[in-house]
Amino acid sequence: MQKGEPHHKTRPSKRAVELAPDYADYWSSLCTSLRILGRHEEALIAAQKAVELEQGNALYHYQLGLAYSELNRHEDSLLG
Repeated sequence: MQKGEPHHKTRPSKRAVELAPDYADYWSSLCTSLRILGRHEEALIAAQKAVELEQGNALYHYQLGLAYSELNRHEDSLLG
């Protein structure tokens, strides 16, 4: 855990990803939880996985762009 955040904030999303790793919505939820906690590198990985699983979903591309932006990788956010 980082920055003293409670483990329970990401546990449901992480568990869902473990149970159904090919379900993009779970990766998207995990991305959102991690972004809220300021864990941007991990959020980026989750967003990339959601996009990989469901490339036509605009929300997942939006989340990916936000994740890149929060890491000050603005050029990547335009390409993401």
